[in-house]
Amino acid sequence: MKVFAFINQKGGVGKTTSVVTLGSGFALKGYSTLLVDCDPQGHIATQLNISKAPGVRRWYYDEEPLEQVVVQVRENLWVLPGDKTTDRVLGRMREEQWGAAEFADRLREESTALEMDAVLLDLAPSLNHLQIAAMLASDYVIIPTRLRYTDLDGVNEITRSITETARRSRMPGRYYLLPTFFDRVTKETHQRLVELVDAFGKQVLPPIPQDVRLAPSLNHLQIAAMLASDYVIIPTRLRYTDLDGVNEITRSITETARRSRMPGRYYLLPTFFDRVTKETHQRLVELVDAFGKQVLPPIPQDVRLAEAPGRGMTVWEYAPQCQAIQGYINGSGKTIGGYAAILEELIALLGGV
Repeated sequence: MKVFAFINQKGGVGKTTSVVTLGSGFALKGYSTLLVDCDPQGHIATQLNISKAPGVRRWYYDEEPLEQVVVQVRENLWVLPGDKTTDRVLGRMREEQWGAAEFADRLREESTALEMDAVLLDLAPSLNHLQIAAMLASDYVIIPTRLRYTDLDGVNEITRSITETARRSRMPGRYYLLPTFFDRVTKETHQRLVELVDAFGKQVLPPIPQDVRLAPSLNHLQIAAMLASDYVIIPTRLRYTDLDGVNEITRSITETARRSRMPGRYYLLPTFFDRVTKETHQRLVELVDAFGKQVLPPIPQDVRLAEAPGRGMTVWEYAPQCQAIQGYINGSGKTIGGYAAILEELIALLGGV
């Protein structure tokens, strides 16, 4: 299974249209596909002519199983719908220590349990906890962008955000245990030291006689410290009751590492490409110069993309031969862009699903 997050901090760049078009394309190719509407506006439901619903809220906030809140809309195609109550998910993420990471973990685990091949997330045009959760959940980030000067600023913003999130998701290379309050005349401390060495081997540092204490709880500052560090040193007293603290902190380190995954790569998706306008050609060249092969084929501007939802159809159903799907033929007879070409590239990323 692969997870694709469609993110841009600017609106009106074709995120939802791309999610619905590529998701339904996956489904037509026989891949079990889930579309997740993380935008409180609920535009995936609008485009697929289904009712908006509090699916994201019920799944994450109310903790209902994913299989009970997804809606099948086509063969091989399911939707986790959203509406204005999705804002409650953001509220909970801000309050909880592992909010964004929990969202990412649950989405991947439950989608895998439902035997999904591809999961596509549609995000609101902003950067908040939900966008960070989507990046943590995803294997690939797709950044749709219009080819206008003002819209390319959004590309810079989101790529910086991805880089910063990735930088801040680094984990310590290793952790070490530092025995403290070592009392050489007390049998218990000797016994506990032996137990530590038996369990952790060379990760146990030499004991410190009667010194610093282990912090009693794990908080956001400690997590920040772990993310900043190359190595973690765990002071612990050599008493039976204190060794439980060692187990707690090592579990926390393992959990932080497990939850600090980041997308393998991000791609830019140029949308609203107008082949007769010099600016769009110029901006496409600038994108390719800056990002190289991370720029996907452009999507030609096509009125059928706007017409299809009004008829309750995907563009594959409404106009499968239109330029938005098939691309356009340039003066050299070469086909340029289109969702069909992009779909083939994303299918290759599924890695033999």
